[in-house]
Formats: sequence, structure tokens, C-alpha cells
Amino acid sequence: MTNKTTPSENWRYLSQLSINYLGWAACWTVATSYLVPNTLLRMVDDSVKNTRLGLMSGAGNLFLIILIPLVGALSDRMGSQWGRRRPFYLAAAFAMSVLVLLVVRSQFYLMLLALLVLMHGALALWFPNRALVRDIVPLERRGRISGLTTIANTLGIMCAHLVAPRLIEAGKMMFLALLAVAVNVSSNLWVAIRIREESPANAALSKKLSLKEAYFPRLEGGAGLAWLAASNLLTQMGMVAMVCFLLYFIKDQIDPLHFNATFGKLVLIAMATAVPSSLAAGMIADRFGRKRVLLVACLLQVACILNFLISPRVHATLYVSGFLYGLGNGAYLSLYWTILSDLIPEGEASKHIGLMQYTFLIAWTTIPPTLGPIVDRFGASSGMGYNILFITITIFLLAGISLIRKIPETLSKTPPTTNALS
Repeated sequence: MTNKTTPSENWRYLSQLSINYLGWAACWTVATSYLVPNTLLRMVDDSVKNTRLGLMSGAGNLFLIILIPLVGALSDRMGSQWGRRRPFYLAAAFAMSVLVLLVVRSQFYLMLLALLVLMHGALALWFPNRALVRDIVPLERRGRISGLTTIANTLGIMCAHLVAPRLIEAGKMMFLALLAVAVNVSSNLWVAIRIREESPANAALSKKLSLKEAYFPRLEGGAGLAWLAASNLLTQMGMVAMVCFLLYFIKDQIDPLHFNATFGKLVLIAMATAVPSSLAAGMIADRFGRKRVLLVACLLQVACILNFLISPRVHATLYVSGFLYGLGNGAYLSLYWTILSDLIPEGEASKHIGLMQYTFLIAWTTIPPTLGPIVDRFGASSGMGYNILFITITIFLLAGISLIRKIPETLSKTPPTTNALS
């Protein structure tokens, strides 16, 4: 026996799994954080912008909820020589390309609403890509790979926020859309060509699909998955409430003239902090366990929101909160996907991951259409509506923290370190 890892387990080979996270995140961020909100501003009155944006977000994520179980179950039983995941994430990348270009040309609200809903359909098709980590990566490397995919996702978001404000303020929205499309398609093609998926003859495929099994499956992960889902749902309700309305908060309360540029700087600070945080959290969790790191990450997110709530509404407040958010959210997402990967059983990873994704989607479906009208009703320009928003976010986050103790520790001892970085 030799201690050398096989090529399929090599760190350098596995790291390529993260490449299309970067491309998808960059394209998605350009579309949903800049193209759609700025296009919306020229279509509706300023006094109802949060309400309309919240409605669009809720509709898109409701469509995503409908599609994800079906797409996940179809992916788990896919017997194509292309693999179980590759046909889906490639189709998603090309569909997203068409939709992003149409957003720039949209002329009325219902068209923009329809395009955003369809983009969420493309996201559902891309989602089986997440199961590649569970399919290919050994247990003792999942923390590192989860950290790396989170970093790639973060870098994609950073690139979008670095480029998009400049091109939008220069009036080059179509060029921005074309750039986002090119990055997304090329990165997904890279992974499709370079990463070898298990052949259908060797893969553990799920049994014959039925609608009942797709939408109401029996999960085998036990109570641990249920507590992880409940905690993440509450946490995401808080994070969604902040992220969805942050661009308009900056416009109303801090920088009405250059809100796109200020928003971009804020997110760059957050993402630059999230990169080392995500990597460090994954490595620490692989050695010492998951839950303690998860708790610290949640507390940092609470500190971010409290700073928004009690500090003066100036640029410095934004940037401090961005730093705290990046530090906490980078670690949180890395640990969430690691714990989830540890808890789900063999064979039907995409189905289980897809259903756990409900904890993100329910938050995006319910929170924006609920809180958007409240912000507008109690006063966006006066700030009272945003005060109510930040108090609500704090309550959600503290409730999520209270459930962490119920989540099982999935790495109770230090794993072997032999050739960990080979």
C-alpha cells in the first residue's frame, strides 16, 4: 500500500470543482444586484421600489422552490454518459446567458418580472452542480473543498461588484451583460471538460422517479438535518432581509447620487474579508470540529446588523458592517455546506441538498415581499422603515443561533492528516 492519493483525489484536481462557482456567481451578481434593480428604477416610482423588488424576488424564488426538487431528483437518476450533473449545469449557463441579455433590453415591469423568474429557473438547473462535491470529494477533504468553492463564489461576487458599478455609471449595461455571460459560459465549460464524473454503470442511481418522491421524499439524515434546516432558515431570513434591500438603503440613506459605486465598495470589503474567513473556517473545522466555528460566524453577523442599527448612517458605518458581514458570512457558508455534506446519506445527494436548499429559498420567497412594503410604508427616506427592517433581522439571527446547540457535531475527532494537501 502506498500513501499517495489517486489522481481523482488530488487537491489540485479537486480544486477545479470551484471554477464554475466563480463564473456563475459573477453572472448572477451582475444580473440580480445591478442590472435588474437599476432597470427597475427607470420603470416604477421611487416610493414603491422596495415593494416591487420584493415581489419580484418572491416570485422568482417561488418558481425555484417548485423546480429544485424535480431537477435534483432527475439529476440523481440521470444515466447519461455525460454524467449526472454536467447536462444540468451546462444548460443552466446557456439559458442564463440569453436571459441576462434580455434584461438590458426590457421595457416594462411585467417583462422584467418574467425574466427574473426565468433566471431562477436557470438557477434550479445549475444547482445539481453542488452535488459534485458530495459525489467526488472524500470526507476528509470536504471542508477544504467547501471552503475553496465558497472562496471561488466570493471572488466571482467581488469581480462583479468591482466591474459593474463602473460600467453602469458609464452607461455600458449591455457590455456588462456580455462580459458576465462570457465568464459564466466559459467557466462552466471548463468544469464540464476537466472534471470526470463517475460512469452510469458505477454510479449509485436513485430508483424510478415519481412526483411524490420528488416533492415529498423521505430524508434519511435524521434529526440533525432538521435542526440544521431550522437554524439556517432563521439565519437566512435575517440575511435575505438585509441583502435584498441594501442597494436601495444606500440610495435612500447614505449616497443617493453614487449608490451603485458605494454599494460595490461595501460588498468588495465584505467579500475580501470572506475569502480568508471561509478558508480558515474550513481548515479549522476539519481539524477541531464544526459547531464552534459556526457559532462564532453567526455572532459576527449579528454584530454587523447591530452596527447598521445603532451607528450613524455614513459611509464608515457601511464599511465596518461590510467587514463584519464578510468575516461572519464567509465562515458561516463554508461550515453550513460542510455540515450538510457530512449529514446527508449516500446515493441521492442532489435530492437531499436540493431539499435543504429550501431553507434559503423559503427565506427569499417570503421575506422580500413581506418586508418590502413595510419599508416603503413606514418611510424609506426617513429611515424608520429601515429601522424596523434591522430590528427584524436581529431577531431572526438570534433565533437561529439558539438552535445551533441542537445540531450534531459531525467531526468528533481529528481526521487523518496524511497527504492532506497532496
